[in-house]
Amino acid sequence: MKIAIFVEGQSELILTKEFLLTMHEYCDVRIECHALLCDVTKDVDYSFGASDASHHYMIINVGNDNSVLSNIKSRINGLYKKGFDKVVGLRDMYSETYLKKNNNRRTINPELIKLFMESSQEEINGMAYAERIKFCWAIMEVEAWFLGMKHLFESVNPVLTSDYIKSQLGYDLEKSDPETTYCHPAKVVGEIMGLVGKQYRKRESEVKSLVSYLTKEHYEGLMDSEVCSTFTSYAKELLEDTEIYQ
Repeated sequence: MKIAIFVEGQSELILTKEFLLTMHEYCDVRIECHALLCDVTKDVDYSFGASDASHHYMIINVGNDNSVLSNIKSRINGLYKKGFDKVVGLRDMYSETYLKKNNNRRTINPELIKLFMESSQEEINGMAYAERIKFCWAIMEVEAWFLGMKHLFESVNPVLTSDYIKSQLGYDLEKSDPETTYCHPAKVVGEIMGLVGKQYRKRESEVKSLVSYLTKEHYEGLMDSEVCSTFTSYAKELLEDTEIYQ
């Protein structure tokens, strides 16, 4: 099985790669990582595994939330000629375009979210190999998934219990669904990390550091929970044809 994954940025690439490696337990998996620079594909130093692995993923960071679909469209024919069975796209709902259409209000607008999703699917329906293209949204950002993972922040620092976070910042991570609660989840993650003198501004080193605490139990716990349904959908698209998802 060969899957090409187009993501909007570096954070999504790092998280996707580490998720796949963790779920496959670093065995029999090949992951290629690339970045698009001026429409030219460049290798980045995150690749892993042998070329003859049973599960082959290629992750491409397009560097722009609005160009995930357009890059899939322009490359879809070439990917299938190279033997890729499926193409998956991932982008955050939170963006300058979303804010503009939401009259610059930093709020979660279910109707606008629905329109964005429907529009992207309509665009896919007009593409070649549409049935093999799956487009996923992180609502509102992939950082919502971090907020939905029980005890992640305690792994970073034992001080960061759910009760402590609630007492200091008012965020109830035990009872809230991050996808329907936090319009700008990355900001919330930054505030939580700030409680112990750390920073989170989506920089490479900060994303790598936080993701390094994630275990298979964190991922499986989120998939089995009733929150962050977009993570479960994304995980399914990446793993449904493997023995992991059976």
